[in-house]
Amino acid sequence: MSKAGGGMNTVTKIIVWVLVVLLLLGAAGVVAYYVLKDEGVSFYVEYNGERYFSSVSEADLSFKTGNTYTFNVKSLAGENVDYSVSVLSSGEHNFAFICNGEFYDFYSADNADNNGYSHVFSLQKGEDGFSITLPKGFSVEQAIEAKFGGDVELQSELQSVPYFVIAVSAGDDTLNLFFSFGGNVTGITVDPPSIVF
Repeated sequence: MSKAGGGMNTVTKIIVWVLVVLLLLGAAGVVAYYVLKDEGVSFYVEYNGERYFSSVSEADLSFKTGNTYTFNVKSLAGENVDYSVSVLSSGEHNFAFICNGEFYDFYSADNADNNGYSHVFSLQKGEDGFSITLPKGFSVEQAIEAKFGGDVELQSELQSVPYFVIAVSAGDDTLNLFFSFGGNVTGITVDPPSIVF
């Protein structure tokens, strides 16, 4: 008879421990919510399983061409947010180019209209998130040509850096998702006479 009572006691202890762990996790979640809110965070953007919080974080993403990328936007409480989103040229990696005989800067602090690339990346905004699309084999130069409607002559060689930024804002709260992109590797060509053993 004592064995049955001892067995029941063990089950009760396990249930109590599980409840204590759940209570602690819930308390940690509440504390994290208020800490983030105190830091000025009002929303986050979720992409590929990662959450990027407004006002306290930025992202440096790398995309492959020929794909559509989807992002979710939520408040800290998991509700929909009244937000705005746009794709812009990044001022961190500026360069000059010529299009239709005129000189331009990729990023212009004086001309915000010059920086907008939302339509080039087919930005689609929904109630709970947004998406961008990069055509197959797309390049930074082709993005500029699509925006300005003509051939572009670059004044310097481009590097593999984030030339664009997805700017998400809600009220006074903002989040910048910087991104770079390049084509998919389709094969490697080796010139046999240049191989040295």
